[in-house]
Amino acid sequence: MMVFAAYRESLKRIRRTYAALDAKNAELTRRWERENGRPVSCRKGCGECCKQWVGVSFLEALWCAIACEKTGYDLSARGLKSAADVARLPGMTRERWFGLGNPCIFLRSDKACGVHALRPIACRAVIVISNPSDCKSATGEVTRLQNRDAVHAAYRILQAEHAASSLLMVVAALPLMVELVFQDARPGDLQKDAGVWGLSE
Repeated sequence: MMVFAAYRESLKRIRRTYAALDAKNAELTRRWERENGRPVSCRKGCGECCKQWVGVSFLEALWCAIACEKTGYDLSARGLKSAADVARLPGMTRERWFGLGNPCIFLRSDKACGVHALRPIACRAVIVISNPSDCKSATGEVTRLQNRDAVHAAYRILQAEHAASSLLMVVAALPLMVELVFQDARPGDLQKDAGVWGLSE
């Protein structure tokens, strides 16, 4: 991928940030499971949260695109365009997006993530301990483990890496940002018109 070389060092640091967040999440999960005698609800094959609106940055979307190449994940141009078009619909909200039932462009038929190792921070941020059925609604009462400090620290690094790479730190709907990467465009090419971020304000 042509744009990879330009951001190689930032991407390496972001991957290390992913690993550090995963390690903290794993420690938090082990402790909770040991104390409560049951596993957390998040597991491979669930996929309920993969119908949520997910906001990602440019460098995170670039890692997703690289993951597609590394793993051979078949992300069809048609599927990506369709998801991006939906994200651009005027008046889009998190609740409306969820209600459409559109799965993430990286959700495989077995309900596993096609780019799991390089998924964005937003996908690593939530560790659900309530009933998985609670995740089936945008307004569901979901109980999660508290890893907010670790997640915020990861986002601060992400922001710093965008600044170091002279990139606008924009968070937009995942399919919009991935589309931008495949078009060899940059975050500054996104215009803040109705729906372009993939979420109405």
